Amino acid sequence: MTRTTVLLPTYNHAPWLPRALHSLCNQTLSDIRIVVVDDGSTDETPEILQRLAREDPRIETLRIPHGGIVAALNAGLSGVNTPYIARMDADDICHEERLRIQVAHLDANPRCGAVDSMVTLLESERTGEGMVEHIRWMNSLTTWDAIRTELFVESPMVH
Repeated sequence: MTRTTVLLPTYNHAPWLPRALHSLCNQTLSDIRIVVVDDGSTDETPEILQRLAREDPRIETLRIPHGGIVAALNAGLSGVNTPYIARMDADDICHEERLRIQVAHLDANPRCGAVDSMVTLLESERTGEGMVEHIRWMNSLTTWDAIRTELFVESPMVH
């Protein structure tokens, strides 16, 4: 039985979506379910999702009217029944070992309720100095005490 679902909301992410989904499909933890919620995209996202879902049966798609990321996440969560839920954005790429390492940590530490990881920022036209500083700040939070201290500043958990 599959124990891990990756929840990925998307809205007009056609240029990035194939790379994001390929990074999930190439995980060393291969027994995963990938739920992609298309939040009413108006670009080529629906066609890309249809093609990729035909190529890999682990990819399931759900299309909803545009309502924003919270509505998309809630729609996707409504059909998830696995013990572990991983989050990823449609313009992210995850390391091939990400899910295996995170699931192993959760299995070994049953009192742990969430895990995240450090982030490497890819070069992009959309990346400004503010994002560079944000990633640097998040990557500096490597202990529970540091994360707990910053909880009310901004969400220090990287998904």
